[in-house]
Amino acid sequence: TTTTTTTTTTTILRSPSELYDPEVPQLRALMGEDSFPHERYCERKFLSALRELGLKSNLSWDAILDCARSIERDGNQRDDEDRRKMAGVRGRQLLEFLDANVAEYFPHLMPKEESTSRSLLRRVNAALFEDVEKKQRDKDLRNERIQTLLSIEWMPVRTAPLHPLLPWPDDPSPVCSPLRTCTTERVWLVSYRRRLAECDVRSIELRKLFGWFDPPEVEDVAMQLKCLAENFNKLSQKMKQAGGGTGSAANALRQMVTSEVPRLYGILDNGAASSLSESASASSSEERERERER
Repeated sequence: TTTTTTTTTTTILRSPSELYDPEVPQLRALMGEDSFPHERYCERKFLSALRELGLKSNLSWDAILDCARSIERDGNQRDDEDRRKMAGVRGRQLLEFLDANVAEYFPHLMPKEESTSRSLLRRVNAALFEDVEKKQRDKDLRNERIQTLLSIEWMPVRTAPLHPLLPWPDDPSPVCSPLRTCTTERVWLVSYRRRLAECDVRSIELRKLFGWFDPPEVEDVAMQLKCLAENFNKLSQKMKQAGGGTGSAANALRQMVTSEVPRLYGILDNGAASSLSESASASSSEERERERER
């Protein structure tokens, strides 16, 4: 059994089990128009029949992933600015929804608070009655879903730099995969390769999941330093040509650079030291192995 759904240019046939109930407010807010039956089938008399045929009405994990993919599709519509803007709006709604429902969709991330006796009872019960294979399958499915969510470009990000000096990608999309984002605390370190998240996230668990507490990658910082130097030279040249090379604006620009560049060099120095340490450790291990073989 099929019904129709409408995209921006065509009407296509879809199974009711592939579509969502337009009368559920949360689904309406999060899902794209192509996720619902055609408007002619959105009357109650049709929806009742479509629900019996499998029309989806809850925000399952599959619905969340469908929503993220729909946002990604809209965000990639470079010739349709309205759809790209709407992708950012819906991405913000999805992020706010997940941030408010971490315990429901990411229960394994939540801190576990239980007494020693209860913990012991739970372990004994698990050892006696738990289906180990099913538990592993559920864990694998959960990890697969999370990795898929992290790889889809759905998170709302800023499309314009916070400062003219800040390195920024060309023609940026309003959405990005969560693992390629950063917060304002890191924006001067990695803005050329990582997008600045537009919304704040309250949940510490989600922030960890998105990698916002991970140390910046040395390659990203090195590229940032290169682009920062290029931007500084361009802006300085423009100021000189405009006759403002020695004014307050020029001084502010130099102060900005001198406040951020040492942080970049510090990370690069630490990265180089860490690489040398790892190399020395590996060489030492190889030497000990050769000694044992003699």
